[in-house]
Amino acid sequence: MSIKRVLIQSDDRLEGVLREGSGNRGVVICHPHPLYGGSMQNNVVSALEQGFFRAGFSTLKFNFRGVGGSSGEYDEGAG
Repeated sequence: MSIKRVLIQSDDRLEGVLREGSGNRGVVICHPHPLYGGSMQNNVVSALEQGFFRAGFSTLKFNFRGVGGSSGEYDEGAG
């Protein structure tokens, strides 16, 4: 099992976690709205990530701008 912390570079830097599965399938999991406490550490995000990983998927979860170690701030979707 390989778990990697990743940084996704754009205008801002997004922190994420990549877990490489056994197959050639992958899924990106987004967290609930950040203004209501959403982050990649959310229990539903974690449960989805674990379920997909057990099914052989590679998984990527990340924090939106302004959440956790991601830079930037929420701008109502304009960015």
